[in-house]
Amino acid sequence: PELHENTTRHAWNVYTVRITGGCRDEVRSALGAAGVGTEVYYPVSLHCQGCFSYLGIAPEDCPESVKATGEVLSLPIFPGLTEEQIQYIVDQIATVV
Repeated sequence: PELHENTTRHAWNVYTVRITGGCRDEVRSALGAAGVGTEVYYPVSLHCQGCFSYLGIAPEDCPESVKATGEVLSLPIFPGLTEEQIQYIVDQIATVV
């Protein structure tokens, strides 16, 4: 079916970034100390999860996926986020990284 522009909307439920350099957990901790909530929604690559073991895909078969699991960090995003809150989050990230 054809989708019309005015009938769909983005859910804006996850805003995930990659923190390279092996410091994702430190960045997450510092942001948390500053009152910025974060989450790691993808701690294990899909192909490394037990429910997909029947596929026979080894971790080394998807090295970038495995690497990303140690780097991804989800930042706050929701419809009620104010411009001031967004700026605070941006400022805290700039301070930390």
